[in-house]
Amino acid sequence: MPVVKQLLLVVTMLGAAIAGNYGPGAVTTLKSPIIDHTGIGRPKLSFQYYIDTTLDVEGGQLRFLTEAGEKLLTCQEIFSGKTEAWTFFCLTIPCEGRDQKIVIEFCFLSDGEDDGLAGWYIDDVVVDR
Repeated sequence: MPVVKQLLLVVTMLGAAIAGNYGPGAVTTLKSPIIDHTGIGRPKLSFQYYIDTTLDVEGGQLRFLTEAGEKLLTCQEIFSGKTEAWTFFCLTIPCEGRDQKIVIEFCFLSDGEDDGLAGWYIDDVVVDR
C-alpha cells in the first residue's frame, strides 16, 4: 500500500519582483500562512527557486517565526548568485521551529546598486510530514 504524505502547506510562485527586475536597496519579505505542525516529528520544507543576484552581496534567506511573528531562527544558508535553471531545495525544519505553529519567511535583500538583475523567485513551496 502506498504511503500518502499529508501536506501542511503548498504555495506556488513567489518572487522579489514579479513584474520586472528589483531595484537598489530592495528589502522584500514573503510570509507563509501559519503552519501548525504540532506533534509532527520532523517536518520538511521544500521548494524550487531561481536566483539572479550579485554573488555574495545580495540574496535571500529563510527565517522561521512564531505564529505571533517573533523570530525563532534565521537559517545560515544564503541564496545568492545565479542559477541557470530552477533548483530544488529541501531541509528538515530545525528543532527551534518544531512541534508548534510557525510562519516561514523568505527575505530578499539587495545592495544600493541598480544591477538590472531578476532577483529571487520561489515556486512549489511544500511543508510536509
